[in-house]
Amino acid sequence: MVKSGDVFSRQSFGTVVSVNPIVVRNEAGVEWTVDDSIFKAEFTVADQFETTETLTRTELIEKILSYPRTAMKIQFRKKPDPKVVTETIREFLDGDEQDAIHKRQFRTLIGQLMLGDARVMIGRHYGDHDPHGRLRFLENGELRLVDPRTVEWAIVNNVKYCV
Repeated sequence: MVKSGDVFSRQSFGTVVSVNPIVVRNEAGVEWTVDDSIFKAEFTVADQFETTETLTRTELIEKILSYPRTAMKIQFRKKPDPKVVTETIREFLDGDEQDAIHKRQFRTLIGQLMLGDARVMIGRHYGDHDPHGRLRFLENGELRLVDPRTVEWAIVNNVKYCV
C-alpha cells in the first residue's frame, strides 16, 4: 500500500485521445485524464516544436542519443532499392533525348535515387545499437532500425533539429 513520503517513478508512452479535457491512453490501453499544467510540465509530444535549430549530422546524432526513452519524431533515408533504381533508370533511358538538359536531369535523378526513400517515424529509443551501428527505435511497439548517418531531422523536446 502506498503511503505518504514514498518515492515513485513513472514512465509511460501513448497517445492523446482528446484535448478538452486532456485524456491520454498508454500502450496498454489504459486511459486517464491529465490536468493541463501536469501535461505541460511532464509530457513530451513527439511531433510538436516551437523552435528550429540547424546542427551538423554529428551534433544531430548526439542530440538524438542524449534523449533515450523520450518520444520523438525523426526523418531518415532508407537504403536505396537496386530494383527501383534499375527500373527508374531504364524508364528514363527509354526516351530518345540526349541534350544537355536531359543529361542534367539524369544526374539529378541518379542522385535522388541513391539517397533512398525518406521515412518519418514517431517513437523512442533506449540508446542501443545493432552490430551494424543502426539505432534500435521503437515505433508502435515494433522494433525498427535507423542508420544514424541518414537522419535528416528530429523533433525532440519541442525543438526541431535539422542537418
